[in-house]
Amino acid sequence: MLARERVFAALDFRPPDVVPLRVFPAQGGLHEHGRKLLDLLRATGHDFGDFPGLALPEPPLPTDFDPDGSYHAFRTDAWGTTWEYRIPGIWGHPLKWPLAEWAALESYQAPPPPPAEGPEFDALRATWARLRERYYHMEWAGSIFEKLHSLRRFEDVLVDIAQDAPQINRLADLVVENVEGWVRRALALGADGIQFGDDFGTMTGPIVSPAHWRRFFKPRYHRLFAPRGRTSFFTSAGGSSGCSTTSPSSASRSSGRSSRSTTRTRSRESAPSGGSSSRSTPTAATSCSVARPRTSATTSCARSTPSTPARAAPGSTSRSTPASPGPTSRRSSRRRWS
Repeated sequence: MLARERVFAALDFRPPDVVPLRVFPAQGGLHEHGRKLLDLLRATGHDFGDFPGLALPEPPLPTDFDPDGSYHAFRTDAWGTTWEYRIPGIWGHPLKWPLAEWAALESYQAPPPPPAEGPEFDALRATWARLRERYYHMEWAGSIFEKLHSLRRFEDVLVDIAQDAPQINRLADLVVENVEGWVRRALALGADGIQFGDDFGTMTGPIVSPAHWRRFFKPRYHRLFAPRGRTSFFTSAGGSSGCSTTSPSSASRSSGRSSRSTTRTRSRESAPSGGSSSRSTPTAATSCSVARPRTSATTSCARSTPSTPARAAPGSTSRSTPASPGPTSRRSSRRRWS
């Protein structure tokens, strides 16, 4: 069974020969492991292409380090957000928001989506036309919520949504228009599936109430999922476990059969599209799987945690040594750049 056939079989609830696999070439991992990881990715492969255009990231600039030698970089992206980075390739923290004050919204302009024409686009389309003979072709389109709280302070975005402020609705529509440009590009490339994602969860519940989510986000996602003949993939993660699930596609493939989306584990590492970064804890490992029957969706997560120290016997004066806190965000700046 070809990789492409395997993915379509899983989407149509037909038994594939093996479970479809997608590997995300995270920039942080490539910074850390260099060519060894790049060669491993190309040698092992997955069902979603052969990593066209994948290359090692550029090394940090000499100015990206503090006097003590630790990595500490600042970048301003195409949307006008200034980010602070502590680990090469890992999504940083917003330091300056272009719309911290609503007065700036009147003159604010979003960056254009990548072009769907020109020599570079034509070369990429030709590459994917060849790869689709064997592989499933999925293209990233974007996020709504994550983009909103990178343009404006997180807590302000939550208050704006709760109050249904006109400005946050205007900004969300502007973001959706940008994502629609990415959707049009994916369609022009001939992609089989289009990928979206937003993180809405905490360790104890959703960030936004279901009522506010249905009012504010649902109609905008429906607008983005509208193209027929394509499968829409969506992931929402939450908490430190990094579990990812997907929702059923709102569109059907051109064959007329119902299509469902498979799981997508989205590492939050930085990517050319504004990226996404891996979340990990130094004291726990998590594996997640998603079962997606036609009537419901269930997620099962198996978490391995450090063994709990035995409790001291009554009257004992001995104490168990606390676990090491693990690595901090100010990780050593030594990386493999070759």
